[in-house]
Amino acid sequence: MKMLSQWWLPFFLMVWFVPGKIWCLGSDELIALRRAGLSDAAIQTIIQEKVVETAAFSVEEIVDMKRAGFSDALVQTIVREGSFMKDAEPVVYGRNLSPVTMTTVQDLIELKKSGFSDEVIQAVIQAGSDRTEASEREKAWEMLREMGVVIDERRRRFP
Repeated sequence: MKMLSQWWLPFFLMVWFVPGKIWCLGSDELIALRRAGLSDAAIQTIIQEKVVETAAFSVEEIVDMKRAGFSDALVQTIVREGSFMKDAEPVVYGRNLSPVTMTTVQDLIELKKSGFSDEVIQAVIQAGSDRTEASEREKAWEMLREMGVVIDERRRRFP
C-alpha cells in the first residue's frame, strides 16, 4: 500500500502542474517531430500556436516540410502565419466574417522542390500576410520583385 501511495502522489502532482498546452500532441507525434529534426523552439511554436489541435497543420505536413529541406525558422514562420491563434478575437455571430484561406503545405513544398530558398518562401508568406508589419511586407514584396518572382494575388490565401 505504501508503494502505491509513493507513486500516486508524484503522478498526481505531475498531471496537475503540467501545462495544458502539451496535451494537444501525443508522445508519438512529439517523437515524429523530433526525429524529423525540428528544434525545441520549433516544437514549442507548434504547441503554442495550437496548429495540430486546430487542424491548421497535421504533424505529417510539418514533418514533410522539414524533410523537404525547410529550416526551423521557416517552419516556425509558416506555423505562425497559418495559425488560427494569431489575431484571435471572440467570434461575434451574425457579423460578416471573411473565409479562412491560406497556401497549402504542398504548395510551399513545391516551391522548395523548385529550388526556392527559405528566404524567398518566407518572403512569399510575409508578403501575403496581414499579420506582418507594413514595412516588413513591403521589403518582402521588393525582394520578390527584384528576383523576378511574380505572385498572382487573385488566389491570395494568407489571411
